[in-house]
Amino acid sequence: MLDDAEYAEKAIKRVQSMEASGILSGKNLLITAETKQNPISIKSVNILIQEYLI
Repeated sequence: MLDDAEYAEKAIKRVQSMEASGILSGKNLLITAETKQNPISIKSVNILIQEYLI
């Protein structure tokens, strides 16, 4: 959804707010990104789950 400018702007602000609260990407937050032209694959999601959650 990052190809939607309004959504992308809100997502960036949301991440910045989480970082200010101590929630950090790669530490206690997983972030994925996709666009209509480049959707996230289930394989990528499974890799993230295996790496960070299991």
